[in-house]
Amino acid sequence: MRAVLALALILSSGLAVRAAETGTLIDGSDIDAVVEIARNYGSATIAATAGGAPKISARIGGVTYAVYFQNCNEPRQCDDINLYAGFLGAAVTP
Repeated sequence: MRAVLALALILSSGLAVRAAETGTLIDGSDIDAVVEIARNYGSATIAATAGGAPKISARIGGVTYAVYFQNCNEPRQCDDINLYAGFLGAAVTP
């Protein structure tokens, strides 16, 4: 659970830092910026889902995660960004 929270915090803070540096909000309409931020923290590649929406497959500190872009009006103009990470055999701690 802590790894998930750390991953979410790192990625969201990366978006906030980038937004502060450029004076613009990073959202689903700037997929290249999201990939760049992910690469600053580890490895990241971009591909398309079976439905054609962009998807980032990435790794940070040994944790694999994916960023899905949804509600895309055009191939690289999306309204929603979703972060997914899964952990098998991890005990939940309060």
